[in-house]
Amino acid sequence: MGGGIIGLAVARRLAQLRPEMDITVLEKEREIAQHQTGRNSGVVHAGIYYAPGSLKARLCRKGVGLLREFCTKHGIPYVECGKVVVAVDDKELARLRDLEHRARANAVPGVRWLDAAELRDVEPHVTAVAGLHSPTTAITDYRAIARALQTAGGAA
Repeated sequence: MGGGIIGLAVARRLAQLRPEMDITVLEKEREIAQHQTGRNSGVVHAGIYYAPGSLKARLCRKGVGLLREFCTKHGIPYVECGKVVVAVDDKELARLRDLEHRARANAVPGVRWLDAAELRDVEPHVTAVAGLHSPTTAITDYRAIARALQTAGGAA
């Protein structure tokens, strides 16, 4: 296992399940989270894009809550800044409606359809015919999460 968020999370879980085992994480870099974990946008996806009922959708929705709890427990910023997905012209409206259906089926909280005027109220710098607002989409610091996983070891 490497020192990214997945390797550290797996090591942490193994340590919780098998405390008698010595778990070692091998990382080729000098610090953890130097690749994908440390280079992503920090977005915590709410579940808008995934097929309703799919494993990916279910794990995404469950993971949002678990990640929020972990961040709170470890003093890591978790900011529900929201997200707007837009249709820039009428040709994109059907796809946006499909995303709205997926978000609602996946129980993404607070999702709402915005017409052009409502969209400008939420994001005045966007030009589009409609939007889908997800107020609970969040951002966090995945490097900080990796550091917390590294130091938390078997702690919940």
